Amino acid sequence: MLKTKTRPYDTANYLTNPEIMTGYLEETFIQTNCDIKAVNIALDDIRRAMKIHNISCNTESNKVSHNRRSSDSQSNTSSLEATM
Repeated sequence: MLKTKTRPYDTANYLTNPEIMTGYLEETFIQTNCDIKAVNIALDDIRRAMKIHNISCNTESNKVSHNRRSSDSQSNTSSLEATM
């Protein structure tokens, strides 16, 4: 008879994007009536998930602000060249 191989369940494996992480944390607050121990466990799951899936905080806003800075730099360079 073959033995079934299993591995421990890890919530962090299923928290794959910021929207899912937010929902998970919100549900933890709701389901546990803001129990600090449960919230800390959820935050630890989210921290591990971010590390596993290489997700950084404010990923989209970093891209937007970087794009703005790049376009501002280009327009400033063009303005300087036009005055010379």
